Amino acid sequence: MIVLHIDTGTKAYSKNILLIDAHSHLGRDEDGLQNMNPLSPEGTFNFYAQINNALREKLGDNYNFQITLNNQLYRFSFEFKPLPFNYNLCQNISKICQCGSHSDLINKLKGSWVVDQGVVFPFQDVFRDRRPEALYRASNLNVSRFATKFPYSLKLIGYARCNPMEGPKAIAELRNAVQNLGLRGLKLHPRSDLWLDQITDQQVSLLLMEAARFSIPVIFDTRGKQSILDIHQLVKNTREMMKRTQQSNLIPHLKVIIAHCAMGYIGDHDIYEVISDPQMYGEISMLHGKGVAEFYLSFMEWYKAHKPKNGKRWSEHIIFGSDFPYFSARHARDNIIFLLSQEFIEQGGTIIDTENILGLNIIKAFTEYNHHVIQQEPCHASYVHFPVNIGKSTDNSDIATKILARLLEDKIIDISKINFMFSESYQNYQNELLVHTIANGSNKSIKFLYMNFIKNKYFLFSNLIQNEVWNPIGYKYFTPQDKGFLLRNFPFNFERNESTLYNSFRKIYT
Repeated sequence: MIVLHIDTGTKAYSKNILLIDAHSHLGRDEDGLQNMNPLSPEGTFNFYAQINNALREKLGDNYNFQITLNNQLYRFSFEFKPLPFNYNLCQNISKICQCGSHSDLINKLKGSWVVDQGVVFPFQDVFRDRRPEALYRASNLNVSRFATKFPYSLKLIGYARCNPMEGPKAIAELRNAVQNLGLRGLKLHPRSDLWLDQITDQQVSLLLMEAARFSIPVIFDTRGKQSILDIHQLVKNTREMMKRTQQSNLIPHLKVIIAHCAMGYIGDHDIYEVISDPQMYGEISMLHGKGVAEFYLSFMEWYKAHKPKNGKRWSEHIIFGSDFPYFSARHARDNIIFLLSQEFIEQGGTIIDTENILGLNIIKAFTEYNHHVIQQEPCHASYVHFPVNIGKSTDNSDIATKILARLLEDKIIDISKINFMFSESYQNYQNELLVHTIANGSNKSIKFLYMNFIKNKYFLFSNLIQNEVWNPIGYKYFTPQDKGFLLRNFPFNFERNESTLYNSFRKIYT
């Protein structure tokens, strides 16, 4: 996580900026590249540590600058820090681990914390056709085994891959991937799967419509300008199909990402037009060096001139991605540094734009931020409050992660995913989360809120009870729909007996 400290001379405050890698691979490609285990020395998390090292080598440990905006002097300084929940949980389970599986976890993740989460999807896997259900069933199972299991689920977001030319089998595979495998997006690769000349085929539109029903993002690999233009035509065709079949309600949920949208297309207004489509984004992997500033500044200038009434900021169409393991940490570093630079701010960029590109756009594309997340299964309530230690990476008072660590170590639960929760707007992230847990054996699913209950004083760790709906932009004391949840958790429980609390939370799963 990137922490921005802002000092105006009369006022000082901090801002958390989430960093999400929206493009990386898991498995073994037929071209020889592989990422079989994200925790291995050649895996995803070590790559994120390389990004961290590259940033520190370039910026040092005290990166700051001063800038005057609207006649006000600002001093910006930046830190790269762990997400507190993830760090505390991994540290606590490393301390208590007896089975050996997690005893060295905190060390294996060392240095990787600057990237909060990363999307992973299948390569052109050597084992992709090993199951009869669909071409990528085996590959999707492989991604799911990692992305929905602790500790990988803290930092990985799994996507499925399909071949639309399989028709109904591809649609069934997407449904299975989302509903049963817990995958949260879709990767399509027209060139590798040999349908580059069929991008606008109706079968692809039908698959996009199915993705829109789940409100998940779809990322296309691209090769050449024509493929990008064809994908744009596909999106137009799909919108028209939605209207024609009286399913216009799906249009806002159609979210298509053009991979590698920048390098080779800097200043190309045809490509800028494509990624400015209301249903589309451009993902910037491959972009590096001088091209970074050239792309962002030229697209910003073009967008402001040509799309003043588009209803979105220019930066709401751009998504950060690494394309690991195909590109180096340098590519990621160059983009991150420019978006945190004095030059970017002086040339018209803002911290809101930085937040959008580095994390918020892809976060808001996921289904949890577009469809209600509801605690479906019945369960009794259990909760605990604990004090906040502002500014510390590790927090010994964090009883929530100690309880979760014991539940994980004792094989009572697994963690399938975490969702970021914001405070009133997406520009205000205060280290709050929704934690999805599953009981081993029964598959009972329980959702927990890890939230700043009394701002910067006390955190709350509490499960949702049946039919409660999660609010991704937080809970307000005077909002009627939030009142029941807040009142239920308001009597302060400062129980410090860890064993008593552990037993209380354990009973939720029985």
